Amino acid sequence: MIGFSDGVSPEFSKDNLELFFNGVAQNDFELEVIDSRTYKLDKILPDRRQEGEFMLFVKLSELEKEVSGLPGQGEHEEKWQYQLEEFDYVWQEGWNTLFLPFEYLVPETEAQLLNMPRFVMDTETYTQLEELPLRVAMWVFYDPSQKEPELRGVRVEQSAGVKPAIPIGKWSLIPWEQEAGKVPDGWHAWEWSGGKYELVDNFKYGQVYVVFSTR
Repeated sequence: MIGFSDGVSPEFSKDNLELFFNGVAQNDFELEVIDSRTYKLDKILPDRRQEGEFMLFVKLSELEKEVSGLPGQGEHEEKWQYQLEEFDYVWQEGWNTLFLPFEYLVPETEAQLLNMPRFVMDTETYTQLEELPLRVAMWVFYDPSQKEPELRGVRVEQSAGVKPAIPIGKWSLIPWEQEAGKVPDGWHAWEWSGGKYELVDNFKYGQVYVVFSTR
């Protein structure tokens, strides 16, 4: 957000800004007007997969206060860092249920996970994977003699409160992609923890559950 104590003239626009990402000028960003004193930068990332530093220069000398008519002086500079998000996951020795709520994984994370045995449930049988699917419930084997993978990348947004469709009277392995919430009526959910299944009353975002539906 860019805010002024008073309205400014002439009309504040992209021409009053210079934006750099990792030292490279960015010209495709958008400037949204919130009100006469507040503006919002949008679409500033050239590539959401790349981390780095933003630098923004606001050319105050080209503006003046709308009420008093006093001219602006010099320019204002802002710096901030952009870092990819990390999914806080606690690895257990041996088998883990894993769901990757990402659009993109950093290469280091992807390489580590590709070196770990991975299985997915397919029509009530387990199939070993060669690829690394995102946003799919998996079983992954972790050897504690290896470095723990840090799950980092471009996260997906949590979905709205829509209950996933699962078959009645059968076991299902599902990821929970919504905000934390109570297990729906008619469902019985177990979470794999500490080498055993535990019956739970609430779902947590990004976790995998074995669910049996009675209705």
